Amino acid sequence: MKSKEIDNIDKLLLQELVADSRQSLRSISRKIGIAVSTASSRLERLKESGMIKGFSAELDHEKMGYGLTAIITIRTRQAYTEEVEKAIADMKNSTAVYSVAGSFDAIVIAKFKNRNEMRAFIREILKIEKVQRTESHIVMGTFKEKAGNWALT
Repeated sequence: MKSKEIDNIDKLLLQELVADSRQSLRSISRKIGIAVSTASSRLERLKESGMIKGFSAELDHEKMGYGLTAIITIRTRQAYTEEVEKAIADMKNSTAVYSVAGSFDAIVIAKFKNRNEMRAFIREILKIEKVQRTESHIVMGTFKEKAGNWALT
């Protein structure tokens, strides 16, 4: 399904799910003014198309003891970026791994309990033979950290 195939009802359904994916289809259908069966069939179509990748709990990493966030830029040797990104994506503390253009090849967002844990994580990255160098940035404040529904407007 291409994004242009999403109509306003689909957008309203997705907005409700982004706001609270635990609410019932009956509640959602009431809010957006459609039958429960219509909401159900549209939801299935959106899931089958891959538009909805899944449903998950939103965790507060800080309350779980992971109060230190780092943005780590990585330069790889020649054409090994994807291999390096996959290895880092499997590492415990990484929450996002992006392949990027520019002076670095990848950007990693990672969460840590403390500086020692972060240091160990970076040392593990540097042990990957195809990593040329890293640069770390400590997040001093977070103003937004949530997948929003901006794409639905």
